[in-house]
Amino acid sequence: MKIRVGDTEKIQAALDKVQAKCQSRTLDASEVETAAQRASALLTQIGIPKRLWRGFKILVDPYRVPNAYRYSAESTQVSITCTSGTNFFMTAIRRKRCPNVSYGSSTMGDTYEIVETPDLLTSLLANHHITAIADRAPDALRAERERLAARIAQIDLVLDQP
Repeated sequence: MKIRVGDTEKIQAALDKVQAKCQSRTLDASEVETAAQRASALLTQIGIPKRLWRGFKILVDPYRVPNAYRYSAESTQVSITCTSGTNFFMTAIRRKRCPNVSYGSSTMGDTYEIVETPDLLTSLLANHHITAIADRAPDALRAERERLAARIAQIDLVLDQP
């Protein structure tokens, strides 16, 4: 399944199909759109450029029940994936058991979480023109160390001149 987040009618039809006969802990299309907009605002706020958003996955799962709740409680969970820039698509819908929390509530304040990032650290470093070398092979690290040692030697020569 791949439905564009802005297509409210298709999203609602898909949600209605999955939530047939469900009366509580359900989602509607507006909540899915709101979660995508809030995630977009968060990514912008922390400084990740839109060209690096490809592959971000957002999980919309707002409902929790208290630990003392004795019955099986299910809620609707939606996955939203960013394909590029501001193109968000709903990629999965399912009913699943609600997580238990101390003093649980019917809905939590934030109804989404970013659960999968396409190598976020590398993306952030690339945005600031920094190369991550920690995951390189040892030979590449040795070559990088030699290059830096040579550059430091050049700088020392310049600084030592009267």
